[in-house]
Amino acid sequence: MQPSQKKISVIGSGAWGTTLAIIASDNSHKVKLWTHDKTLKQQMTVSRKNNLLPGIELPNSITFHSEFSDDFLDSDIIIIVVASKFFRNTCKNIVSKIKQSTVVISATKGLEQNTAKTPYDILCEELPAYLHDNIGILSGPNIALEIAQKKPATSVIASKSIKTAEAAQQALSNKYFRVYTNEDIIGIELGGILKNIIAIAAGIADGLELGNNSKSSLMIRGIYEITKLAKTLGAKSSTMLGLAGMGDLITTCTSPLSRNYQVGFQLAHGKTIDEIVSSIGSIAEGIKTCEIIYGVSKQHKVELPIIEQVYNVLFKNLSPMQAINNLMERKLKLEYEETSYE
Repeated sequence: MQPSQKKISVIGSGAWGTTLAIIASDNSHKVKLWTHDKTLKQQMTVSRKNNLLPGIELPNSITFHSEFSDDFLDSDIIIIVVASKFFRNTCKNIVSKIKQSTVVISATKGLEQNTAKTPYDILCEELPAYLHDNIGILSGPNIALEIAQKKPATSVIASKSIKTAEAAQQALSNKYFRVYTNEDIIGIELGGILKNIIAIAAGIADGLELGNNSKSSLMIRGIYEITKLAKTLGAKSSTMLGLAGMGDLITTCTSPLSRNYQVGFQLAHGKTIDEIVSSIGSIAEGIKTCEIIYGVSKQHKVELPIIEQVYNVLFKNLSPMQAINNLMERKLKLEYEETSYE
C-alpha cells in the first residue's frame, strides 16, 4: 500500500500531531509539522525527538515550522491537531491561505467551551462554503505513543464527501495504521469527544481498586450514555459501537497512557485537579468536556448518571467513592429505556 506522494501539513506538535506527522512521513509524503513554540521547533530540528513521545526518533523528512507561512499552508492535506480551546483561532489564522483543493482534517477531540461546538462545526463556520466538502474528521482508538512505536492500530475518517474521506484514508493508511471511512460526522466526532469523560470514571474505579466488574459496568453503561446523547444530537447508534465509539472508549478506559484515565486515577488518590493537570503536562480534554456536556445534557433533558457524577467530582468537590455510591444507589430500572416487558 504505497499512496502517491502528497504535501501534508500538520498543525500541532503534541503527541498525536507528531505521530500523525510520522505516519505521513512513513508513507513517503512531504511532511511539515507546526508548533507554536519556537524553542521546541529548534529542539526537534536538532535532536529529531519530541519529549511527548519518549524513545521515538522523528524522520529526517519532517520539517518543522512555527509560522503559518504560504509555504507551510501550500499543501494537499492540512491536519489540525490542537487543543479545542485553540481550534477556532487556528482556523481563523490559516483560512485565507488554504487552497481550494486542500483537504482539511480535524484530529482534535474536544468542544469549544462557550458554545459547545465541535471542531467540525467550527471548521464549517470559519472556512468558506466551497471548502466544506473538503473537511474530514479523524477519530478512533489511537494512543499516540503505541502508534509511533508502529504497533498496529485503526482509525476512522468521516466526511460528507467520499472523495475527501478516501483521499485521507489513502494518505494515512499503511502497514501499521489502517483507516476506515464513514459518513456519520456527528457520531465519529462525538464518540471521540464523549469517551474522555467515561475514561475519567474508569480511572477513578481503578484508583479506588474497585475491580474489573465495576470497571466493565462503567464502560458499558458509559457507552450507553454516550449513545443516548449522541443520538439526541443527530448521530447514528451504530457508529457508537464502532472504532470511534466503543473502540476509542475501551482503549482510553484501559490504558494508563490515557491522560483522561490518569485524571480519574489520580483523583481517586486524593490529588487536586490543579496538581493532576500539572503532573500530566498536557491537556486532558475530558475535564472541560465534562463541564460542557453536563450543561448540554440538562438543555436536552437527557439523563446521564455517570457523566453527572464525574461532573460532581470534578466541579462540586464530591468524593470519588461517594460518586460510585450514588450510582449504585440509584432507583432500580430496566437496563435499556427502549425496552419493556409489555
